[in-house]
Amino acid sequence: MSIFCTLHGKSLKQSSLLLLCVCAFACTVVRGNACAESLTVKVTGLHGTVGNLQVMVWKGPEGFPTDPQKAVAHKVVPVSSQHMEVTFTGLARGSYAVAAYHDVNGNGKLDRSLLGWPVEPVGASNGATGVMGPPKFKDAVFELQPSSNQAIGVTLK
Repeated sequence: MSIFCTLHGKSLKQSSLLLLCVCAFACTVVRGNACAESLTVKVTGLHGTVGNLQVMVWKGPEGFPTDPQKAVAHKVVPVSSQHMEVTFTGLARGSYAVAAYHDVNGNGKLDRSLLGWPVEPVGASNGATGVMGPPKFKDAVFELQPSSNQAIGVTLK
């Protein structure tokens, strides 16, 4: 302790203040980098190579999975194969759920039958499915961990 206290001729109070400032700066830098996580969604089960793949990410249950306007991230990409990957960047750590669908006819919406059932392939994270309706957020939720790029799978059916 005496070596630390006399570091560069500083008193204990000055050394403690310097150490506190360095720690605060380091925590800010680390936290800033950790908040920009990326998530790759690996989608399988696409029907052919026509239309668009719509992938949406929700931070909470509100609007999941039927209201894309309430998703925190949403990407539309042309379908080029039966297995595709879509990456989202800049996401904060935390709980998320993903829903995706193959917009086969490219009309920008999920087509439904007269009874309201999807007629285009749909899927959600964790393989979540609904009973007499869409899947629940709690069944599709996963934790976005600190990493350079976390990947999850979604199978369309």
